[in-house]
Amino acid sequence: MRIPELSSSERQEVAIAFEVLRNGGIILYPTDTIWGIGCNAESDFAVEKCFQLKKRKQEKSMIILVDSMEMLQKYTGSAPAGAIVSEMSSGRPVTFILDKGRFCAPALLAADGSIAIRITADPMCRALIHEIGRGLVSTSANVSGEFFSGNFDDISPEIINGVDYIFRSRRKMPGLKPSRIVKLKPDGAKEVLRE
Repeated sequence: MRIPELSSSERQEVAIAFEVLRNGGIILYPTDTIWGIGCNAESDFAVEKCFQLKKRKQEKSMIILVDSMEMLQKYTGSAPAGAIVSEMSSGRPVTFILDKGRFCAPALLAADGSIAIRITADPMCRALIHEIGRGLVSTSANVSGEFFSGNFDDISPEIINGVDYIFRSRRKMPGLKPSRIVKLKPDGAKEVLRE
């Protein structure tokens, strides 16, 4: 995978965030959709911290961002690549629910073993994922059940004070729409869960 071009300040932020994630910390960062809370998707300790900060029940799994089809397949096995590429062709971010997730913190899997995963197009997210060499948890930057517009300015002090690092970049970007959610079966059959 080609490493995305970033500004010097963005590269510096990615370097700091990498150290935080490497040490089991959690970050507050802009994604290709909204501002999110993130951590190393393979760290049980860090994932538990995200659940605690959000006051989220563990039955509600969280999304994993990856930087490539290869990384997606690491966490899902034989994902239907053709159907994934087809769904992504619109350019809008798409989160896929796929059967039988693996190699991530068990708390990220739904009760049926499925996994929520998205190949991000965001250059800073891709660079960070490339650096850590693992998937990156992405969950909305709010306490579960509380309103959140997706904008940095609407993030509660409780969330801001509960993370280990906050990105400075793109704090003034408008909150984008959440991703589409598409459930895909191994044969490519699909069900759109959120448009």
